[in-house]
Amino acid sequence: MLFCSYVDNAGEAKSEGVEFELAAYLSDSLKFDLSASYGEAVLVGDSSIGKSGQNLPGSADFNLSTGLQYDFVLAGYDSFTRIDYAYIGKYYGNIDETGTAIGGHGYINLKAGMAIDQFSIDLFVNNLTNDNGITWVDNINAR
Repeated sequence: MLFCSYVDNAGEAKSEGVEFELAAYLSDSLKFDLSASYGEAVLVGDSSIGKSGQNLPGSADFNLSTGLQYDFVLAGYDSFTRIDYAYIGKYYGNIDETGTAIGGHGYINLKAGMAIDQFSIDLFVNNLTNDNGITWVDNINAR
């Protein structure tokens, strides 16, 4: 079996965008978090990898995350419950943006915990809705 690979530098790229982050206490016990980003990462100038203006692989234009945490005392110990939602925008794993799109999905995580002296006990459920969103596609044969 013969396996060959070729690696080349894409030349110059440009990444521009905006990010927003907010953390606010809605009450003494209730905290709200929100963050969002929009960005474009593109090639600058033509190269053997692609044409000027093409999106870089693996870079979603839009991402969002939000969370709500409730802090309380249970049996004399500091405790909390938390819910988080995250959305990953759609992107491709190759410069030509062909094949299977990655991202374009969201997921929910739950967490609860308690601090007992110098120990912290946390219980969590990641991907509560069991979303099957694709997180990466390997493009060995893509240019």
